[in-house]
Amino acid sequence: MRGLSGKVAIVTGGASGIGAAACRRFVEEGAKVAVGDLDGARAAALANDLGGAALAVQFDAGDVGSVERLVADTVKHFGRLDCLFNNAAIMGPDFIRRDTNPVDIDFEVWDRTF
Repeated sequence: MRGLSGKVAIVTGGASGIGAAACRRFVEEGAKVAVGDLDGARAAALANDLGGAALAVQFDAGDVGSVERLVADTVKHFGRLDCLFNNAAIMGPDFIRRDTNPVDIDFEVWDRTF
């Protein structure tokens, strides 16, 4: 059963790990997918592996204009947008150390995380 057949998804943080697995699954289920990632080269490599059902878009989730371009490029390329798999995360060791718990976390880290 291909329940996502004909749908278009954006996967943020889509070039590796859970995001890449999600991109592959969307395509297996019949969807088209925009692989959005800060690492444009890795996004392009995955999109190339997935063929015509995928589009690589380098973007920065912390930059509103970049996010707007991700959506616009996806709609321009595939003609629509049906869902978002928001998987992007800040994984740098310096940042992760500061991301403690909801009570003690510094607001700047809290804000950047969201």
